[in-house]
Amino acid sequence: MTKRSVILGLSGGAIMIGLFLLSYAFGMEQLGYSASEVVGYVSMILGLSTIFVAIRNHRDHDLGGTITFAQALKAGTIVALVAAAMFGLFTMVLYETTDIAEQLSGMYEQDLVANGMSPEEAKGAFEQQMAEVPAWLTSTLGQGFLMFMTVFPLGLVVSAISGAILKRV
Repeated sequence: MTKRSVILGLSGGAIMIGLFLLSYAFGMEQLGYSASEVVGYVSMILGLSTIFVAIRNHRDHDLGGTITFAQALKAGTIVALVAAAMFGLFTMVLYETTDIAEQLSGMYEQDLVANGMSPEEAKGAFEQQMAEVPAWLTSTLGQGFLMFMTVFPLGLVVSAISGAILKRV
């Protein structure tokens, strides 16, 4: 189970990274900040779909066709942990090697303007919001941690849902 779960976690992380890179390559600025968030969450769900596969494979190949909810949750949690760590590390590399932070800031301000603020108001609102964010959270390590803590809980939810669906005692 563990080896298969780790491999599927790496696959899930690769799916999330690949989908992000596709949206980045094809101009996520054109989507806008809000739409990019939706694309990001859809990418996470698609990547974390490997949790369902891991639980089903563990049930069918390792446990003779039966699995408890706890066993399913354990297998899914391993996948979620690996995928979240992989995406968190990817985010850290991205923040160190690109200008993604500035691009996202610009996209956020553009969304504020699209929703009725003047460019000056949007810039002021963004600066005020950023002043309230702890400095560590805007660091490379903070952004990696933030992405880990976005993907991992979502993975736990997918694990619980998959475990409930696939449970056979």
